[in-house]
Amino acid sequence: MEIAVFSYYPAAMYKNFLIDIDSPFSWHDCTVDWNGWIYESTNCFDCTHPASCEEHTCTDVRASYSYESPSCPPVTNSSTLPGSEDCICPVNVMNPVNGTCGQALHNYDSFTFSGTDGKNPFSYYSFVTHRTAACVTSSMLESFPANVSGVIAFSTSPYAFPTSLLKETYIRTFALCLPSSLSAHGVMFFGTGAYYLLPNSDVDVRSLLSYTPLVNHPDSFGYFIGVKSIVVKGRSINVLNSTTKLSTIEAYTILRADIHKQVVHMFSVATMGILRARPVAPFALCLKYRIGHSLVRLQVPDIVFETPRWEEMENILT
Repeated sequence: MEIAVFSYYPAAMYKNFLIDIDSPFSWHDCTVDWNGWIYESTNCFDCTHPASCEEHTCTDVRASYSYESPSCPPVTNSSTLPGSEDCICPVNVMNPVNGTCGQALHNYDSFTFSGTDGKNPFSYYSFVTHRTAACVTSSMLESFPANVSGVIAFSTSPYAFPTSLLKETYIRTFALCLPSSLSAHGVMFFGTGAYYLLPNSDVDVRSLLSYTPLVNHPDSFGYFIGVKSIVVKGRSINVLNSTTKLSTIEAYTILRADIHKQVVHMFSVATMGILRARPVAPFALCLKYRIGHSLVRLQVPDIVFETPRWEEMENILT
């Protein structure tokens, strides 16, 4: 589960956001913020303020880009949330951690974030007016990590955060590098690169990456890739014609039941020489890693997901 750190306007402070690459639009705990923000003109472009129910984006978000779930209430132009007495635009949002649905107010918001040319951080912050966000009450943040104030959307939806960026290359491309430990920070790059990671800024990591095409899925705002096979110590499971959804929300890789059973069996055979430990939910196969008081590195095989090349995609999609 990844956290992005943004600041928001007009308050000079930072907020933490949960990165969701499947969410149709961004939302955060900001009803108090814009209720306390007095703007003198309806033409104020950079102000944080609620959207009107008479605007096209209100109707479009509700019709095509709002969350759909049996737990979501029908949306109307009335709301129990604190807000403007004018015609406001309530929309539904889904808590990606616990799956609960709640009401939010469609909102115009502004964010700043750290900038870089791909190698050197800028000494200033980039400013973005996010034309489609939503404000929620703090009750919608239940089960979120500590100090996380909302969701920042990086999906294919036209109302996700990347479409608020000005450059076309930003809109179509971004890269997400996950941290290797809880004490480290990850990084996100907008655009096609270069991608240099500090402090070792002499290698463009694009040269170290492997690439596979994205698979279109008309019923989702998320990202999908094709998977040909899963390999454990030279033995493979053929999963041709299978598509895999990428996620920044799920804590573990989720496999179809029949595929999961085969992977566990192959991994069990490949690690027969290692002592078993008592299973820890949600895992059924666990290995011992402590000998005495010293921590040893287990020599376990990699689990490799083989993805198709560009020229192989036609066979996978037919």
